[in-house]
Amino acid sequence: MAGVTIRTFHLYYKIGLLKPAIIGANRYRYNEERQLLHPQQILFFKDIGFALSDISKLLAASDFDNINALKTHKKMVEDEILRKHDLINTIDKTIEHLEGRNVMQDKDLYYGFDSKRKKESEQYLVRYS
Repeated sequence: MAGVTIRTFHLYYKIGLLKPAIIGANRYRYNEERQLLHPQQILFFKDIGFALSDISKLLAASDFDNINALKTHKKMVEDEILRKHDLINTIDKTIEHLEGRNVMQDKDLYYGFDSKRKKESEQYLVRYS
């Protein structure tokens, strides 16, 4: 369901990042909704560049708020979509410039490339660690 391999899940269990609701007599791990939300958070954090060790610390924090984390993830994805649109516009303008249909300022060649996402990720880590 999560789009990750069983091997990845086994690693997450091994390092303590995931804990099953129940381990059956057959040694299968069974999860309830609460446990299914955990891998989702892991995937969101990985998507924005967090290391597993940092994700583990965040999720283990006593004040971790799943809803707030989801709202923050959503905002970051929306910001990334806007940044991608900026990059598409920069590509289009650069093509027009190279074809002689548009004149670009030097600084406009790099519009959309910034460290905003990295800074936001670092702030997120500081806020939730």
